[in-house]
Amino acid sequence: FAVRLVLMALLAPMASSVADHFPRKTVLVVSDLVRAVLIAGAGLLVLRDAPALAIIVLSTVTGLIGCVSRPAQLAWMPSLTNEPEELTAANGAYSTTKGLAFLVGPTIGAVLVATTGIAAVFALNVVSFLVSATVLAGIRAVTGDLPREPGRHGALREMTGGFREIAGNGDLLLVAGMVCAQNVVHGTTIVLGVTWAVEILERGPEAVGVIDTVFGAGAIAGGVLAIARAGRNRLASDIAVGTVLWSVPLLLIVLWPSPATVFAATLLMGVGKPLVDVNFTTLVQRIVATTSLARVFGVFQGAWYSTMALGALVAPLLIDGLGSRWTLT
Repeated sequence: FAVRLVLMALLAPMASSVADHFPRKTVLVVSDLVRAVLIAGAGLLVLRDAPALAIIVLSTVTGLIGCVSRPAQLAWMPSLTNEPEELTAANGAYSTTKGLAFLVGPTIGAVLVATTGIAAVFALNVVSFLVSATVLAGIRAVTGDLPREPGRHGALREMTGGFREIAGNGDLLLVAGMVCAQNVVHGTTIVLGVTWAVEILERGPEAVGVIDTVFGAGAIAGGVLAIARAGRNRLASDIAVGTVLWSVPLLLIVLWPSPATVFAATLLMGVGKPLVDVNFTTLVQRIVATTSLARVFGVFQGAWYSTMALGALVAPLLIDGLGSRWTLT
């Protein structure tokens, strides 16, 4: 998991420059179609009992293609809205839908594997990417989609433009620091979830799925809350609240380790994640020029992946050396 995050962190800042050079809708549609082909290929390898390494490689490449898709999507969103409040609400709707998918997706996958086999899961993935590409192709932007003509500067300068944009904006650096701190905690809690399942819930590693479900429910509630607060225009303060919800609830588990505190803390962290993601995304979309918006999001995406990977890598060492309670502290 951590290795995959590191690869995505390295690729995202560079690959996102594509979405600042070409129509973002085109980038999104092509990304979906390429991933549909790759998943279909992985499914065929599974049916033919191909070596696991080949399947892992195809699945990893599919994830890396997504490094282009998310910055393109976030950079395209302002073109689909007329008012600032609409942009925040749109980001909130996306976050809520993503939380719902996180909650429902594993259940659908488990049912398909149990009733029809793993090939059906690959087939559903292919269909989902094709449906996404079809829907995207029919969307019309309110404003222009192509920021500028490609190839006006050197390739290296173009790919590193997001770093220069962020370095020159103190507000972006400050808020990015808060978000990265939250992601370190996120990476750590992914590992700690297994510890909670075994040591506190006493249900074994399979209880991690229950914890993930609670987190997904919290994320849906947090997305609805972010939408409700869209008109108040308190982006920075809501980011701060969301960041606090990723730290203070963990003290509940430190002080009173029990199933109730595990679920309560997980739920609150789920609520906090959309508050951070939605408001941070909206803030960047408002203050960064559209010509470099995708590259800025690419840099931030790389930072999110790397800090999450850092948390996932450090957590086992801390748990082994200090125990889970001191790691939480």
